[in-house]
Amino acid sequence: MRSDDVVRNYAGSGIKLTIRKVPSEENARNENEYVLIEGSQLSLRFLAEMLLAVAEDVDDDGRQLHPRGPGSDFFSQESELGLYLYLTGSHRPQPR
Repeated sequence: MRSDDVVRNYAGSGIKLTIRKVPSEENARNENEYVLIEGSQLSLRFLAEMLLAVAEDVDDDGRQLHPRGPGSDFFSQESELGLYLYLTGSHRPQPR
């Protein structure tokens, strides 16, 4: 399945992901930074299927979704961050 298929399958489903940085005051005991991804079971399933689609599509190396750009229908109003899913590695034939 391609990432375009995942978008088509979930279009109009009403799912909403919320993606944001964990505020430093909530993370005061830890020096590490975190990204919080929240959503319903269906929203997280969408994200999982999107990750699998990008991982398995060797003809397309990535997908961008953003709350104020392409894919905005899949984000809540509280979302601060988007996603850039990018496939790396030696899966592609090297130019000759």
